[in-house]
Amino acid sequence: MGNNQAFDQSAPNTPLILTDEAQGYLKAAGSWANFLGILSIIIGTLLLLAAVFANVLLPALPGAFPGYKDMPATVVAIICVTVVLFDILYFFFAVHLFQFGRRAKKGIVFKDSAHVTEAMARLKSFFKLWGIVTIVILCLFGLEVIFLVIENVGVAAMQHK
Repeated sequence: MGNNQAFDQSAPNTPLILTDEAQGYLKAAGSWANFLGILSIIIGTLLLLAAVFANVLLPALPGAFPGYKDMPATVVAIICVTVVLFDILYFFFAVHLFQFGRRAKKGIVFKDSAHVTEAMARLKSFFKLWGIVTIVILCLFGLEVIFLVIENVGVAAMQHK
């Protein structure tokens, strides 16, 4: 409680000053984020192309997917649409990461507070998106567990009749 009170009592107009060491960390984080953002955009583009052209690519690789010919067209379409939706989500992560990296590096190199502020906004957006996606995935897992329990209880009840 004492630490929070000391933090809350700080002067509201006191500027935050980044030490040279903190600036070095931010610049390095920006470089890595920039690299990972670009790489993620490239990988996402390749995955998107693979999903869009899956109906052309899969028959061309008969040994790689032996059960493909037995799959109904709707199953293949559902898989392709699911991959495209996940790829769109992946793209948003990549863009936020890339924008954070680019702005963080510029902000440190040019000593520009506006770029550093925008970099922090992109980083906040990245983690907010990550948090929302995590919550959605946890909810889906929870629903799956509930449905599995209901299904197993129903099957057990049918077997006892």
